[in-house]
Amino acid sequence: MALKENELNRQIAALITEHLRTGDKLPPEKELTARFGVSRTALRDALNAYEAQGILTSIQGSGRTVKMPDLTDQIINTWGIVLEAKPDILFDILELRTSMEMAALPRMAERIDTEQLQFMGAQVERMKEKAKRGETFMEEDRAFHMTMFHNAGNVLTEQLLIALWSLLNTQIATRHPDLMVVACQHEDLIKALARQDLAGLQQVTKEQLADVRYRVINYMVQKSRL
Repeated sequence: MALKENELNRQIAALITEHLRTGDKLPPEKELTARFGVSRTALRDALNAYEAQGILTSIQGSGRTVKMPDLTDQIINTWGIVLEAKPDILFDILELRTSMEMAALPRMAERIDTEQLQFMGAQVERMKEKAKRGETFMEEDRAFHMTMFHNAGNVLTEQLLIALWSLLNTQIATRHPDLMVVACQHEDLIKALARQDLAGLQQVTKEQLADVRYRVINYMVQKSRL
């Protein structure tokens, strides 16, 4: 007897839970259709829903693999569309990022290691070189902050901070008027992290976030003139 849709979803969820623990691939579709007594179409419809949620990944010829979900792209894609219609939500995104990042700073300072600090230092040197040429440095800025966020203490905080950072930096068209100041702020962050100077780390982070707010305001002014 074929399973009803709700029961099929429960069975697939149980299967995903089992394979998430082991890291194994899901059984092939032929085996699953026989096990659940459903058509291949019904099975694919149910599996596709989990792929859309990011907990399953499918590679042609290799089958489906269970993975830890990543909210980052879902948030960026969904809210990126919303921001096109309601750009003032950038202030809400900045407020949330500020709260989360400030709360996570003690864990970042405690967990970051020498190799990560060296990597972040290399990004800062490239930032300075580009700043001297009057060039922006989005790639280096992103690599710098993703390294920091990796030490946020838990995977959900890391994913959310990455998403919030990305939404702010991809939407804001206005660049900082003094790129060297921005590069030096990042250098000050490294110094505070290396010393585990929480007060200094908090102060520089506040300065950076204040600059982001400045850029959001200028972006909103530009949008209002269009």
